[in-house]
Amino acid sequence: MDTINAFQKLRKSKDINGMLELVTDDVTFTTPQWETKGKSALKKQMKKEMADAEPEMYDQSPWEELKPGKKYTRTMKVKFLLIINMKVRQTFSIRDGKIKRMVAKKA
Repeated sequence: MDTINAFQKLRKSKDINGMLELVTDDVTFTTPQWETKGKSALKKQMKKEMADAEPEMYDQSPWEELKPGKKYTRTMKVKFLLIINMKVRQTFSIRDGKIKRMVAKKA
């Protein structure tokens, strides 16, 4: 859980290099808009995403621990480009203290 919180704090501050220290080399990120595999691909996507308007996340549920120390999920509402609203379920998988996979799907 600490890894996820640290990652999200670094994402808010737009510290891409700090974020990359918290993911595995073979990390997979999937969102309703894009999917990327590997650290270098994630770095490229994060640079692009941070250049665009950041999605606004609100009405977040507490984290639910699916597998102790390994898998966490929550539901939240997200606003993209100031006009697109959707409910998203976000799940993080952790391996050896680093983020292995993040999946965000419409809920």
